[in-house]
Amino acid sequence: MGAASDQNMGLLLVEQAIKNTGVIPKAVSFDNGYTKEEARSMIYDLGVEQVSFAGANGKRITPKKEHESKPMQKLRNERSTVESTMAHLKRDYDLIRFHRRGVSAVTQEL
Repeated sequence: MGAASDQNMGLLLVEQAIKNTGVIPKAVSFDNGYTKEEARSMIYDLGVEQVSFAGANGKRITPKKEHESKPMQKLRNERSTVESTMAHLKRDYDLIRFHRRGVSAVTQEL
């Protein structure tokens, strides 16, 4: 599993997103480092319909039928796509940290 501090971040990220936007996401997808069974349950309790954790630990805490479902496979694939895109931006364009805040400002910076 990931570092203990990372394991608690998934729930905190979802709570903060809801607080900031007033919108409950339909689905969230995290990498293996955020895997925490209690957080998974609590994220569902917030009203999120699909909670996906990648990797062996995510597979371990997710019921088999749910883990192997098409929507969960799609979530894991989409997360993987975003991760590789971010790695490319960081490595090849030196975009390790954005200097502006907010989606429109970061879009302009890109």
